[in-house]
Amino acid sequence: MPKPAEFVAAIPFAALAWIVADRVVRVVLPKGMRSGRFRETHPADALLVVWRVGGRAVRTWMDFLCRDIATIADPRVSGTLSGDGARVGLIAEIVGRVTR
Repeated sequence: MPKPAEFVAAIPFAALAWIVADRVVRVVLPKGMRSGRFRETHPADALLVVWRVGGRAVRTWMDFLCRDIATIADPRVSGTLSGDGARVGLIAEIVGRVTR
């Protein structure tokens, strides 16, 4: 059973994933390139990963970022990931300490 901190972290992490996916589609991908349901499926995947995997999700996410460095090299994408990612981590840490 997932811990309360994982549940609380899963929601903003999914929102962050949607924001980043939207920026990738609008800013990074070439105009006219089909993205399919990338914006819709990416947050759902992030939600499931954080909910089921918890703390190991961060390592998985970092592996993804290292492989796809060209995608996140855009300052608008990397700024969103670092700034909002720090906020999500802070929320999860606070909830984790409160619910122990």
